[in-house]
Amino acid sequence: GNLLDPTGLGGSSVSITYTVGSAPCTETSNLNIVINNDDDASFSYPLNIFCATGTDPIATVTGTNGGVFTMIPSGTINSSNGAIDLSATGVGTFTIFYTTPLSNSCTVLDSVIINIVTSPEAAFTYNSPFCQGSTTTTLPSFTINNLPGIFSSSPTGIVFINTSTGQIDLVNSSPGTYMVFNNLAPAGGCAAAIDSTQIIINPMFNLQEVVAICSGNSYTFPDGRTQNNITTQLVYLSNLVTANSCDSIIQTTVNINPIFNITESTAVCNGDSYTFPDGTTQTNITTQTIYTSNLLTINGCDSIIQTTVNIDPQLNIVANPFDTICLGNSLVLTATSSGNGIITWYSDFAGTNVIGTGSPFSPPTPLSIGSFTYYVNETGNCPSQMDSVILNVQSVTAQINASPLSGFSPLLVNFGNGSTGANGYLWDFSNGNTDTIFNPSQTYTDPGNYQVVLIATDGLCWDTTFVVIEVFNESSILIPNVFTPNGDGINDIFTVDGLNIKSVEGEIYNRWGQKMFSWKNIKGHWDGRTLAGSKAPDGTYFYIIKAEGNDGEKYFEKGGFSLIR
Repeated sequence: GNLLDPTGLGGSSVSITYTVGSAPCTETSNLNIVINNDDDASFSYPLNIFCATGTDPIATVTGTNGGVFTMIPSGTINSSNGAIDLSATGVGTFTIFYTTPLSNSCTVLDSVIINIVTSPEAAFTYNSPFCQGSTTTTLPSFTINNLPGIFSSSPTGIVFINTSTGQIDLVNSSPGTYMVFNNLAPAGGCAAAIDSTQIIINPMFNLQEVVAICSGNSYTFPDGRTQNNITTQLVYLSNLVTANSCDSIIQTTVNINPIFNITESTAVCNGDSYTFPDGTTQTNITTQTIYTSNLLTINGCDSIIQTTVNIDPQLNIVANPFDTICLGNSLVLTATSSGNGIITWYSDFAGTNVIGTGSPFSPPTPLSIGSFTYYVNETGNCPSQMDSVILNVQSVTAQINASPLSGFSPLLVNFGNGSTGANGYLWDFSNGNTDTIFNPSQTYTDPGNYQVVLIATDGLCWDTTFVVIEVFNESSILIPNVFTPNGDGINDIFTVDGLNIKSVEGEIYNRWGQKMFSWKNIKGHWDGRTLAGSKAPDGTYFYIIKAEGNDGEKYFEKGGFSLIR
């Protein structure tokens, strides 16, 4: 029989006819065959490297579903969905197989290789140094756990690098030393990683260099030739010298540093020390000193240095004396100095707390009495010694203790003196009398208010105080028994007169007990009219008077009076 080639017939039915014999005697038989398509075992994982501590990956089947997953070497894998238990499987390289189902007898197998690592690393290396413009391969190298991420360089703009592969463009990059970074983003449950390495791009160019030597010395050029006893500037070409594996032409200019004598000058304060260039130290220098330091190496060339040490003048200052001020008065300090430095004031002898500069100087005014010391010096190259000024702060307080403060005339008042800090006193009793004794007394015969003033002093400081003495006579009241409200300006009102009265209340009634008028002040009165404003007729009326005097006397009077027009 013939072989059936199923190529291209997948997914179709084929009918095969078999005939035996020859015409007209033949017999035929038919056979129907179904040719299935091959299964597709394609699948993949999101990455090919995973962290053992990362998220377990699941396979994505892009071919026929329903197959079986296996792993070599043996690990922990879900045979249905290809999920890999990373922590249980462990670190290593594994081949994952996917076998399609046996549904149509056309089983297909596919595989994927993955790596499970402790953690992917960003470490990488270059075959550096490179030559500028070279065609040398400049791709980085990685180990099995190391991956390319996003590449960058520093400094930027002068080296050109492929951010995906890390390849260096040697044609367009500038010579120099650079840092290249590989950044791995978080993936497969692994954290981000970064690493860096240094690369060097050496120039392939004509190099010009300038060096300096001491007169008469030798110099060896890049091509190995040495010239001795060089005393003048020399320019030399080193042809095709291999420098850092990059052929170059180097032009060397050799300049001459002279062997010479140096003269220098400095200054110290009187009595100070000075260390010269050769290391010699001289102490307690009080006059100008000239010293020679022999064979001191300057720029590699032996020289002679002559040092002149001069003496700076010593600053001096005198604090001008200041004796006493009164508490609360302003303070001005002065000092006399040499004038070359800055006059500086301190609150302590050690000079650690600066409170101001200059002369005159106004420090904060002391807030209490006592003795205060201020310190001053003149600062500069050679500061002066510390000087000081002592300030005394004193105060006087005037105080009157009078007894009594009020009463009836004649009133004898004894004045107690509670003043402090004073030795002199002036009293003004506000009645024309004065006194200078410590505890005076005074008799007031006339009523009134007297402001007594005391001035206390110690000869420098003064203070003033006062007290008010109130003097009054005994009170009395006078109630009229008749008044004539006829408008002639004489006895036209009914009122209460008196002495030293501080309050009066009055009520007026007619003979039938009807209230005609009332008032509540010491100047209150009745003008002979009713509450309605009409004139009251002539006749007898009655009053009720309540009053109180300044002496505390209280009055309550009732009586009658006549109204005559």
